[in-house]
Amino acid sequence: MADRPRGSGWLPFVILISVFVVLGVTILELSQRPGASFTASIKSLKVINSARVTVRIVVVNTGDQRGTPTCAIDLESRGSVDWGEDNLIANASIPAGREVSYKQTMAVTNQGAGNITIGTSKVPC
Repeated sequence: MADRPRGSGWLPFVILISVFVVLGVTILELSQRPGASFTASIKSLKVINSARVTVRIVVVNTGDQRGTPTCAIDLESRGSVDWGEDNLIANASIPAGREVSYKQTMAVTNQGAGNITIGTSKVPC
Protein backbone atom coordinates (compact mmCIF):
# COMPACT_ATOMS: atom_id res chain seq x y z
CA MET A 1 0.00 0.00 0.00
CA ALA A 2 1.46 3.34 -1.08
CA ASP A 3 1.65 6.24 1.30
CA ARG A 4 -0.40 9.33 0.48
CA PRO A 5 1.63 12.49 0.20
CA ARG A 6 1.19 14.65 3.27
CA GLY A 7 -0.91 17.81 2.91
CA SER A 8 -2.64 16.83 -0.33
CA GLY A 9 -6.06 16.77 1.38
CA TRP A 10 -5.87 20.48 2.21
CA LEU A 11 -5.65 21.77 -1.36
CA PRO A 12 -9.35 21.30 -2.31
CA PHE A 13 -10.39 22.84 1.01
CA VAL A 14 -8.17 25.90 0.49
CA ILE A 15 -9.47 26.35 -3.07
CA LEU A 16 -13.09 26.10 -1.90
CA ILE A 17 -12.56 28.67 0.88
CA SER A 18 -10.81 31.00 -1.59
CA VAL A 19 -13.75 30.81 -3.99
CA PHE A 20 -16.21 31.68 -1.20
CA VAL A 21 -14.09 34.64 -0.08
CA VAL A 22 -13.88 36.01 -3.64
CA LEU A 23 -17.66 35.61 -4.10
CA GLY A 24 -18.38 37.31 -0.78
CA VAL A 25 -16.16 40.30 -1.58
CA THR A 26 -17.72 40.63 -5.05
CA ILE A 27 -21.27 40.58 -3.68
CA LEU A 28 -20.36 43.13 -1.00
CA GLU A 29 -18.82 45.49 -3.56
CA LEU A 30 -21.84 45.21 -5.87
CA SER A 31 -24.26 45.94 -3.04
CA GLN A 32 -22.34 49.11 -2.15
CA ARG A 33 -22.00 50.32 -5.73
CA PRO A 34 -22.85 54.02 -6.03
CA GLY A 35 -25.84 55.12 -8.03
CA ALA A 36 -28.75 57.47 -8.34
CA SER A 37 -31.28 57.74 -5.54
CA PHE A 38 -34.25 60.09 -5.43
CA THR A 39 -36.51 61.88 -2.99
CA ALA A 40 -39.56 63.83 -4.10
CA SER A 41 -42.01 66.21 -2.49
CA ILE A 42 -45.16 68.01 -3.53
CA LYS A 43 -44.61 71.77 -3.47
CA SER A 44 -48.00 72.97 -4.69
CA LEU A 45 -51.45 71.89 -5.86
CA LYS A 46 -53.58 73.96 -8.21
CA VAL A 47 -57.22 73.01 -8.78
CA ILE A 48 -58.01 73.12 -12.50
CA ASN A 49 -61.64 72.07 -12.11
CA SER A 50 -63.60 69.80 -9.78
CA ALA A 51 -61.99 66.67 -11.24
CA ARG A 52 -58.42 67.78 -12.08
CA VAL A 53 -55.42 69.28 -10.28
CA THR A 54 -51.98 70.34 -11.40
CA VAL A 55 -49.30 69.25 -8.97
CA ARG A 56 -45.78 70.69 -8.78
CA ILE A 57 -43.22 68.15 -7.62
CA VAL A 58 -39.55 68.67 -6.81
CA VAL A 59 -37.31 65.62 -7.27
CA VAL A 60 -33.79 65.57 -5.79
CA ASN A 61 -31.08 63.13 -6.85
CA THR A 62 -29.53 62.27 -3.48
CA GLY A 63 -27.20 59.67 -5.00
CA ASP A 64 -23.74 60.07 -6.42
CA GLN A 65 -24.49 59.36 -10.09
CA ARG A 66 -26.75 60.83 -12.76
CA GLY A 67 -30.09 59.00 -13.09
CA THR A 68 -33.66 59.19 -14.37
CA PRO A 69 -36.37 58.98 -11.70
CA THR A 70 -39.70 57.22 -11.90
CA CYS A 71 -42.03 58.22 -9.07
CA ALA A 72 -45.58 57.33 -8.09
CA ILE A 73 -47.89 60.27 -7.39
CA ASP A 74 -50.52 59.46 -4.77
CA LEU A 75 -52.90 62.34 -4.11
CA GLU A 76 -55.44 62.01 -1.31
CA SER A 77 -57.97 64.04 0.61
CA ARG A 78 -58.31 63.75 4.37
CA GLY A 79 -60.02 60.46 5.04
CA SER A 80 -59.00 59.21 1.57
CA VAL A 81 -62.48 59.88 0.13
CA ASP A 82 -61.05 61.64 -2.92
CA TRP A 83 -57.83 60.52 -4.57
CA GLY A 84 -55.74 60.47 -7.73
CA GLU A 85 -52.88 58.25 -8.88
CA ASP A 86 -50.35 58.72 -11.65
CA ASN A 87 -46.68 58.19 -12.43
CA LEU A 88 -44.01 60.79 -12.93
CA ILE A 89 -41.57 59.56 -15.53
CA ALA A 90 -38.82 62.10 -16.09
CA ASN A 91 -37.85 62.79 -19.69
CA ALA A 92 -34.19 63.43 -18.81
CA SER A 93 -31.69 62.28 -16.22
CA ILE A 94 -30.86 64.36 -13.17
CA PRO A 95 -27.21 64.91 -12.19
CA ALA A 96 -26.14 63.82 -8.71
CA GLY A 97 -26.99 66.40 -6.04
CA ARG A 98 -29.35 68.39 -8.27
CA GLU A 99 -33.10 69.00 -8.03
CA VAL A 100 -35.64 69.37 -10.82
CA SER A 101 -39.21 70.67 -10.68
CA TYR A 102 -42.03 68.99 -12.62
CA LYS A 103 -45.68 69.91 -13.18
CA GLN A 104 -48.29 67.30 -13.93
CA THR A 105 -52.06 67.55 -14.31
CA MET A 106 -54.00 64.64 -12.84
CA ALA A 107 -57.55 63.37 -12.51
CA VAL A 108 -59.17 63.14 -9.06
CA THR A 109 -62.07 60.88 -8.09
CA ASN A 110 -65.55 62.02 -6.99
CA GLN A 111 -65.15 65.55 -8.39
CA GLY A 112 -63.06 66.14 -5.26
CA ALA A 113 -60.05 68.03 -6.61
CA GLY A 114 -60.63 70.82 -4.08
CA ASN A 115 -60.33 68.33 -1.21
CA ILE A 116 -56.84 67.07 -2.06
CA THR A 117 -54.14 68.22 0.38
CA ILE A 118 -50.34 68.19 0.24
CA GLY A 119 -50.16 66.77 3.79
CA THR A 120 -52.11 63.63 2.92
CA SER A 121 -50.46 63.08 -0.47
CA LYS A 122 -47.09 61.50 -1.24
CA VAL A 123 -44.60 60.94 -4.06
CA PRO A 124 -42.38 57.89 -3.47
CA CYS A 125 -39.59 57.34 -5.98
